[in-house]
Amino acid sequence: THLTAGTAVLVETKHGKQPGTVSADSVEKPQHEAIYANDGDENTRWCGLPKGEANLILDLEAVYSLDKIYLLLENAMGDFTISVSENGEDYTEVCACEGKPMSPVAFTLEFDMNGATGRYIKITRSAVDDNVDYWFSIYELYVYPVQ
Repeated sequence: THLTAGTAVLVETKHGKQPGTVSADSVEKPQHEAIYANDGDENTRWCGLPKGEANLILDLEAVYSLDKIYLLLENAMGDFTISVSENGEDYTEVCACEGKPMSPVAFTLEFDMNGATGRYIKITRSAVDDNVDYWFSIYELYVYPVQ
C-alpha cells in the first residue's frame, strides 16, 4: 500500500531523511523494534507486547499542523488512541479507534487530524484483558501536515 496523498513529514537524521524518530515502551521481539514502524519498508513492523498498554511515540523534531495520519496495521489490533503534544509531556487525544477482528491481510486506516498541532504523536493501545493475547503491530506510520 503506497500512499501518495501529499508529502509526508520527513526529518534529517544520520541515515538521511526519515519520517521522524520513534520510541516504544513495549517490544515483542528485537526484530519488531519501534524503528520499524517508520523505516519506509512496509515489510517490517513494530509490535508491542500482547498484554497491557503499549505506546509508540513519533518525534517529528518540529511542531506541525497535522492533516492526516495513515497506519498500515497487521491483521489484528486492540483499541487505541492517537494523541499529539508540542512538548512530549502534555498530550491531547485527537482520534480513537476500536479494535478490529482478525482479517487475512494487513490493512490501512486513515485518521483526519483536523489541523491538530504537535511535535510528538503518541499511539496508545489500551490495556487489554490479561487472559487474552492481543497483538498490536504497525508496519508503517505516515504523517501528513496541512498543506
